[in-house]
Amino acid sequence: MGRGFNTYSLKHKFQFRKLRRTLLSFRKRSCILNIKITLNNIYLTLSDWFGQIIMVKSGGLLKLPGSGRNTNYALELLILDAIKQLTLLNTKHIVLKFDHRVLRKKKMILKLLKKFNIKIFLIRLIMCKVHNGITLAKKRRV
Repeated sequence: MGRGFNTYSLKHKFQFRKLRRTLLSFRKRSCILNIKITLNNIYLTLSDWFGQIIMVKSGGLLKLPGSGRNTNYALELLILDAIKQLTLLNTKHIVLKFDHRVLRKKKMILKLLKKFNIKIFLIRLIMCKVHNGITLAKKRRV
């Protein structure tokens, strides 16, 4: 009479396998878009879920002059190149990773991705950690 329990656990085992298969297929169809902005340049890296790099672009590769590498126009061209690569790979979902300097240009990035029907699965913000903490102000002598 204990067979009812075994069939119940088998049913859940098959559901778990199905869920695992869908997660693995999601990983194959999704990419990670890493955007880093420095003082003079913009770097864009596209990698798969397992960390293998698919594409690397920067403002310098666009043959822009020194001051033009860190502009909204350069970022737009880089994002459009990444979108072309995403359509070739047939990916529908991406994970966005960027640092605090990209926050000003976040709306433009999201608008471009929405325009080409690419869904954002996760937005990850990378912040710098302070090593020494906060130093207190010097005490005033009266």
